Amino acid sequence: KNYRALKEFKAEHGHTNVPQEYRKNPSLGNWVKYNRYKMREWDNSGSNDDLEKMTLLVEIGLRCYIGKGNAAKVNGNHFSQQQVETWEMQFMNLCKYKDESGNCDVPSTETGKWKSLGEWVKRQRKVYRKFHSTREVQGNKDLIERFDRLNRIGFKFRIGSGKGKSN
Repeated sequence: KNYRALKEFKAEHGHTNVPQEYRKNPSLGNWVKYNRYKMREWDNSGSNDDLEKMTLLVEIGLRCYIGKGNAAKVNGNHFSQQQVETWEMQFMNLCKYKDESGNCDVPSTETGKWKSLGEWVKRQRKVYRKFHSTREVQGNKDLIERFDRLNRIGFKFRIGSGKGKSN
């Protein structure tokens, strides 16, 4: 019921940031607040429980953090809502991939259903290498949080034969 109401809210307003005291549907704001909390709790647990529910919420654009400093600026760059949502969706896809395969080692040359995920994983490793080569930590709290989220689900930032295979 509230999921459908959130979809309708997004269709009408273009976003999922429902005010807590939304007059048209007073319970919707509290439902969104509760689900943001559950998303953060789920994200921090690294568990695949409730993956389907969390994926549905991310697919319609619900983010577990809103407001100032919530990943809108990463590595000195401002990202659009769509870019942030794409990152969140690919993160969920990586969780699904891990659930199916038992690891986060998506080949960057993947040609099947995980093709875009393989490309995304390759970009995450590139961003991680660039970040660590410049060592610009100040102002990159959100980027560090992304790395931490990936690390918690078992993502390997360095792969292949050669130096530095571990995180």
